[in-house]
Amino acid sequence: MSTATLQLIPTRRRDRLFAEIKRIVGEAEAIDRALEPIGEALAQDEALEEIVDLLDAELSAAQRKSHRLKPAAA
Repeated sequence: MSTATLQLIPTRRRDRLFAEIKRIVGEAEAIDRALEPIGEALAQDEALEEIVDLLDAELSAAQRKSHRLKPAAA
């Protein structure tokens, strides 16, 4: 995802999104540390899927909004 693409997401929503990503990553790391003795590391995969879904939803919403605003600005 490029910087220009990320800039489509409003700053406040982007900050909340990054905070949510940090929370998800921290949670996954804690779960994987707890499961390490039994050789399981599924939390990171699930966390990555959740992060991708969050980013996809935010980007889709930002792109829809951007497309609606372009004709009005022209």
